Amino acid sequence: MTLDALGDSDEPSVDSGTYTSYAGPVYVNGRGSCVAWSGTIGNTSASDSGHCG
Repeated sequence: MTLDALGDSDEPSVDSGTYTSYAGPVYVNGRGSCVAWSGTIGNTSASDSGHCG
């Protein structure tokens, strides 16, 4: 699972474990930024970047 506060200079937070039903937790300071996440479990991937605050 990857979590990234877009527009900051820090590297994304990554939890690269092997998961079958739940991934994380992964934390990033996203205050005042848009946050993008992505993850894969098995053959299913998901991502979103519409979380701004």
